[in-house]
Amino acid sequence: PPARARGGGPGPGGVCWPVWGGPAPRPMAHRLGVRYLLEGSVKGGGGQVRILSRLIEAATGVQLWAERFDGATEDSLALQDRVTARVVAAIAPRLVIAEIERVQRLPAGSSRPYDLLLRGLALYSTRTRSSMEQAICLLRQAIALDPAYALAHAHLANTLFWMVAQGWAHTDHDALADMLAIAQTALTIGGDDPEVLLLVSTLVCTRGSDLDGGIAMVERSLHQNPNSAAAWRMLGVFQAYAGDTSAAIACIERADCLNPLDQGPARDHGYILGHFFDGDHEAVVVSSGKLLLGQPRFIPALRYRAASLGLLGRVDEGKQVVQRLLGMAPKFSVTWARRHAEGDQNNLVKSPGAMQAFYEGLRRAGAPEG
Repeated sequence: PPARARGGGPGPGGVCWPVWGGPAPRPMAHRLGVRYLLEGSVKGGGGQVRILSRLIEAATGVQLWAERFDGATEDSLALQDRVTARVVAAIAPRLVIAEIERVQRLPAGSSRPYDLLLRGLALYSTRTRSSMEQAICLLRQAIALDPAYALAHAHLANTLFWMVAQGWAHTDHDALADMLAIAQTALTIGGDDPEVLLLVSTLVCTRGSDLDGGIAMVERSLHQNPNSAAAWRMLGVFQAYAGDTSAAIACIERADCLNPLDQGPARDHGYILGHFFDGDHEAVVVSSGKLLLGQPRFIPALRYRAASLGLLGRVDEGKQVVQRLLGMAPKFSVTWARRHAEGDQNNLVKSPGAMQAFYEGLRRAGAPEG
C-alpha cells in the first residue's frame, strides 16, 4: 500500500497523510517513497474560516480529489470533525481507484500479490461474468504467492459470493465450495482489519446464517474506522434485511453525508431494500433508477425494480426490466429467486410477507416461473 508521509498518522488501508497547512514538499515525499499527498490550506476572516483540501499524486502533481469546507470560527472544533470525516470517507475509495489505475499502467506480467489484488478489483468492478471469473483467478494467484494475505482472502470470498448474487451460480456450485472457508481464513489472519471485517460480513450473514453476527462485524469495522461510508452503507443493507427500515435509512443517509459522490454499487442498494420491505414500491423504482444509472449491471437492483414495477401494475416497464435482467443472467426465474433467497441467503429477509410480495411482483412483470 502507499507509504507513510511526513508528520501524519495512519489512515484507512494503511495510508498516511502529511501535516496540513500548505503544499507538501514533493522532493521529501519522493525520498520517503510516498505516492500520494493530502495538501491543505486554511484561510480566515470576518469570523469565517475556509479549509481547502486536495489529494495529489506525488510524482506528477495530478489532482485526484479536492473539496472546500466553510464554517464559523466559533465552531472550529465541529468544522474540524466535519472535515476529518469527509476527507477520510472521500479519499479512501479514491486512493483505491488511483492505485488500480497505476497498476494497470505497469508492464503486463507483474506478479506481486498487491498488484494481482488490484487487477482483480478492477475486473470485479465491471460486474460481467467473465471479468469476475478472471478476478477470482487473479485473487487465487495472489493468495498462492502470499497465503497470509488476509485482504486477498476477503476479496476472494466476497467476489465468489457476488457470482451468486449476480445470478450466475448457486452456493452449492463446485467452483464456490470453498467460499465460507476462505472467509473464515481471512478472519483468522486479519480479523482486526476493518476492511476484512466489512468484506466478510456478507458471508457471515448469508452462508453463516448469522445476521446479528454480520451486523456486529460491521459495527466492529466502524469502531476502527467510523468515517467509512462503505461500512455505513453495508450496515444499512443489513438493517434493511433485519426489518428495521428506519435504522437502515439513517445509516445510508450517514454514508451519503460522508461521501455524497460515491458511485459504488451499494450507493442506493440499502434504500432499495428498505423501501421494498416497507412496501413503498414507488420509492424502489426511484432508488433503483438512480443506482442503475451508475451501475447498469448491478443485477440485484434490477430484480427489485422489476418486482416493484409488477406490483405497481406497470407491467410493460417491468417486462422490459426482466428482459434486461435475463440478458445478463439467462437462468433467472421466480424459482431461481426463491432458491437464492431461501438457500443461498438462508432466509436473510426478516420482514413478514416481503419475499412473497417479491415473487409475486416478478411474476406480474413477466419473469419465467422456473
